[in-house]
Amino acid sequence: MVYRGKPSPGCALCRDRRLLCDRRRPSCSQCLRANRECSGYQDLQALRIHDQSKEVAAKAQAQSESQSQSRRGARKSTNPSTAAHSAALTLRMPPAIPSSAGEQAMSFIFKIYVGDAQSRGLLSYLPKLLTDDPSTALQATLKAVGLASMSRAHSLPELKYSAGLEYGKALVATNHALRNTLVAKSDSTLAAVVLLSTYEMITSPESIGGENFMSGWSNHVDGATKLLELRGMEQMEFPAGRALFTLVRMQVAFNNIFSRQRRSPQLTALSLAAKTYRDSDSQSIEDFYAIVVQLADLSIESDKIFTDNTSANPVDIIRKALHLDADLVSWALSLNPTWRYKTIETPHVTNTNYHQPYSFYHGNKYHVYPNVDLASMWTNYHQTRIIIQGIIQAMCGQLLKSDPAHDCQHTLLQSIAISKQMVADICTSVPFYFISGETGIGGLLRLSWPLFIAADCAVTTPARKEWIRQTLEKIGEVAGIQQALTMSRFLKRGYIIPFVPGNAGEEGISDWYMSFSFHGT
Repeated sequence: MVYRGKPSPGCALCRDRRLLCDRRRPSCSQCLRANRECSGYQDLQALRIHDQSKEVAAKAQAQSESQSQSRRGARKSTNPSTAAHSAALTLRMPPAIPSSAGEQAMSFIFKIYVGDAQSRGLLSYLPKLLTDDPSTALQATLKAVGLASMSRAHSLPELKYSAGLEYGKALVATNHALRNTLVAKSDSTLAAVVLLSTYEMITSPESIGGENFMSGWSNHVDGATKLLELRGMEQMEFPAGRALFTLVRMQVAFNNIFSRQRRSPQLTALSLAAKTYRDSDSQSIEDFYAIVVQLADLSIESDKIFTDNTSANPVDIIRKALHLDADLVSWALSLNPTWRYKTIETPHVTNTNYHQPYSFYHGNKYHVYPNVDLASMWTNYHQTRIIIQGIIQAMCGQLLKSDPAHDCQHTLLQSIAISKQMVADICTSVPFYFISGETGIGGLLRLSWPLFIAADCAVTTPARKEWIRQTLEKIGEVAGIQQALTMSRFLKRGYIIPFVPGNAGEEGISDWYMSFSFHGT
């Protein structure tokens, strides 16, 4: 699918002669005057967003075969296990190469991030935006993201330069849009900023120790926060605006957790008002967001234990964390059955130790979700509970340091058990993305962080951590996401993620648990 620009709404005669068509029914005035049968008028939506695969297949066949042969030759020298696993992933890549790099990038974006009615992708609101407001900034960011993804996923380094050029155009166009208050408030401008953050995830440079690991993505999220505040209640009036608000707001909430930023009062007020625009099912999104925002506040409070012992009490923080976790459990139980996932038992050979070839099945079951949006919601739920348990474990660690016989031991054991279950749930979500076609591959963009958080959990076993590391590596290779590759390398080097709440106090928790278990208590 490609975006064709603004088409003519007129009939065939008027288009051919470049005449102004008045589009009257049953015949336009120009056809009546020429005594010709009017052909009727075009569907503008279908024309602007159009699948050109068949049209360009023949034209691109020779080039495609030549490139395929050269790439096959190169792949023969790669690791055989990697090649074998690539076949197992059943990834369906675009069948034809459009005539230009820009069209190819747009086609790639639509296949993996937009999808169709049967398989909705993460960015399903894009066609409407491209129809209503195809701004220069939006189109440039789309091309930059598409070219960058393709460059990495298809090992086409020649596209990397083109992606950089489009990214430069996107930055210039977006900055220009932001100078005009009216244009800055448009859905198209906000979508461009969201896509700029996506580009940062795809091209994220590695940084030693993780100091700058989140900087590019976080900067764009901060910018998107300002736009949400500027846009006000008007953004709730249309589906695309609400979809962007929901997406950006959740990114902001998790960014606040990792960067220890206070919530935006304006965003809090907008979120309360947003409930009036939700149907009964969608209210659940607002309830989940409210819990995540409270966790961001608790993350700031828990840090004070390690920086200012006089201003925070570990017992109080444990109590608040347990309350948040109970709220999350109640929230999950209250969801409409159509939002829930199914657990499937699998006969597949599963990967449970270091020595087996990689398989995206881990254990003897996996989860199937209604769509990638709900899959993302559930993995966010699981990673949120992992973060909460990490805070509980860190606070228990502080109490046990001062009193090894403290009665928090039962709470700590319970918390560890929950962490292990949440990590397992994130791992069992992985197969769904790889077996769900192009939109599943696009959904991997939102799976990287939950996997990274799961791997960093203090009680995750070395074997499971290695499997997660390999999975992140596969995500980087298959979906073209550099950030996932960087995460994989961090895990391989044994880095502890410094920005996850509780990590400053988790030291010794794993050893304590192993010792506790070893003695049979």
